Amino acid sequence: MPLPTDPAVAALAPDLKKLKTALAALAKTQAQAQSTPSLGHLRALRAACETAAPQLTHLGTATAALAAELATAVVELENAQRWEFGKLLQTAFEPLGVVPKKVGDAPVQYRVGALTLAVEFKTDRSRLRYAQCDLGGGETSTRAEDIVKAYKNCKSALDKGATPPDALAVALENAYRGLLAKRRLGFGERVDLVDMHREVAAELRPKGLTGETKTLQPYTKAMFSYDLGRLQSVLRMQVANCRAALTTATAGSA
Repeated sequence: MPLPTDPAVAALAPDLKKLKTALAALAKTQAQAQSTPSLGHLRALRAACETAAPQLTHLGTATAALAAELATAVVELENAQRWEFGKLLQTAFEPLGVVPKKVGDAPVQYRVGALTLAVEFKTDRSRLRYAQCDLGGGETSTRAEDIVKAYKNCKSALDKGATPPDALAVALENAYRGLLAKRRLGFGERVDLVDMHREVAAELRPKGLTGETKTLQPYTKAMFSYDLGRLQSVLRMQVANCRAALTTATAGSA
């Protein structure tokens, strides 16, 4: 279906006959102009279709064809939104040398550098995550410019808060030994790295702090996963003569 470009069509939603006429007329204009509708236009028209569709239940079976047409329009407009969004995202990240790669459809997800971007068009919200962990400041709109800004902030926060691999290796060994002692396990027994998060956070906390401790940035699961990823690439995850294995999404076991 050729796509209309006039966002004012949203105002026609209460009148189904006018909406159908508007869809046909604007589609003809779209076909003649051969222009690409903006993401805002697509969102407005989709909202109009979704608003109008429920009203069909009160107008009898004669509107069944229009109901089907509106349902098809919503699907096609959603697909067009996703396609247009992908183009805008590629363009916005190009100056950073980052190429977003679509990795999922339900919900729409992109791999953006080391981060994952989940997009919800109906609510106009998107969220950046690392290793399936939420990031502070990672939630924003679906505007490509806002996503790039959030990406820069999240990446900067991760890099700034990262623990040097050597220091993390020591903290991991101490945390591992401490967890074995608590569970009365022998050295070399497997433990989940997820369970070690709190132990490692305690190891990395500066000693001797009391009231000031409350002002420290928390050592989040996202930060822990990021540090583990850096350690994996630098030290090949050889810690205390034991190998720490990571899954692709989250910390696995040691």
